[in-house]
Amino acid sequence: MVKSLAPDSGNKYEIGIAEIDAQHRELFAILARLEEHSGERYTYDAARNALSKLTEYANVHFAIEESLMRMHGYPDLLAHIDEHQRLRKQLADFQQRLLDADIATQLHKFIESWLANHIDITDRKYVPHLLASKIDPTAK
Repeated sequence: MVKSLAPDSGNKYEIGIAEIDAQHRELFAILARLEEHSGERYTYDAARNALSKLTEYANVHFAIEESLMRMHGYPDLLAHIDEHQRLRKQLADFQQRLLDADIATQLHKFIESWLANHIDITDRKYVPHLLASKIDPTAK
């Protein structure tokens, strides 16, 4: 089951920066659509569409997140970018394997775990730095 990031849910995956939290919610929503097309409901087109949307949105999210960290001089920016790059490579690998088998379930499990860990551990690391830089955490 995909983790919920509903507004005001007190969910542990909210980091307290409204725009980033909204983007994380969208990533989980895309992941939920992928989950709907796994197992017996697997179709190549549905998996391809979900993976394409996930890749596209993740790239936009990463660009925004990295720009925000760059603008505010986040000291661990390069390590964070490396983690994003590793996910991009994994998504490309999954894209190559779409024709091989029902990868929707495997992809869903991988992305859900990666996203939850990335938000809860890696993303949380930059929040204190950005808040100390006086960003408006409520801005969208």
